[in-house]
Amino acid sequence: MDRSDGHPLAEVPLILVITFDGFEKSAKVCTGSDGSFTYAFEPTPGQYGEYKACAIYPDLMDRPVQGKFTIASAVKDRIGFSPASYQLTTCLRYERQIEIPVTAGSEASATNLGFVYEASDQEEETLPQGIHVDTDDPVPDLGPGETQTITITLWADNTAEENTDITLRLVSDEAPDIGWGELPIHIQTTDTGPVVTSDPSRIETGLALDQSVTETLTLKNMGFAPWLILPCLW
Repeated sequence: MDRSDGHPLAEVPLILVITFDGFEKSAKVCTGSDGSFTYAFEPTPGQYGEYKACAIYPDLMDRPVQGKFTIASAVKDRIGFSPASYQLTTCLRYERQIEIPVTAGSEASATNLGFVYEASDQEEETLPQGIHVDTDDPVPDLGPGETQTITITLWADNTAEENTDITLRLVSDEAPDIGWGELPIHIQTTDTGPVVTSDPSRIETGLALDQSVTETLTLKNMGFAPWLILPCLW
């Protein structure tokens, strides 16, 4: 903007800075012949709330708030879980546990929340032979915005197929029939080969700019054959 008369300036390079929850994203923009510009912003999935924005000259360090906008969650009244599907490799007759975090939206809550393993949810409407599932005790109460972890125990006996697909359904007192969603699990069994497990089964972490973080993941071979460890390339 021209300070002498207040009119927008044409063809001026700017830095658009968008801030959310203490983190910022920046993009180079340039004004058009009328002194305005447009920018299509794509938020990171799951980052809902108020954003602050400013357009500054490239050499400036200040971040004055020149505008605000809000991105609302479309699932604020839902119960979600992650991952949306799971692949499991296991030895026959060996129990495996998987942990599934469940999260309530900002306007959602649930009582007696847990996964069920029922024949009606399977592809052929019958429970696959040789697959045993313990869905753990339900979560008594999950409040708005809260996250809790549900542990599922699975094992396959000698009658199980080498590859089996099963489906679990997340239900609660509020949604006992349709439920909150289905969790497909692909199970591959072996009786002789290596079976690599990890503890924990998954790691969720994060860090800010110019920071570092260290996490520990323990790998074990629970099978009956050696596991060839290949070097990691970073």
